[in-house]
Amino acid sequence: MAKNLSEGHKQQIRQKVADDLAGDGVHPDEVDVRDDGEIVLDRRKTIPWAKPVAIGRWK
Repeated sequence: MAKNLSEGHKQQIRQKVADDLAGDGVHPDEVDVRDDGEIVLDRRKTIPWAKPVAIGRWK
């Protein structure tokens, strides 16, 4: 089911998630908000061995 999130809303969600996980060094560009509302953390840019992991769903 599509959430119809605008790019501005997705950016706000990315920033909120990054702020919440700042203690782990997460940056907004490592957070992916998909069209169905799923939030995926992908740290492969900064940690080569990391795998993308779904961390929640935006309602």
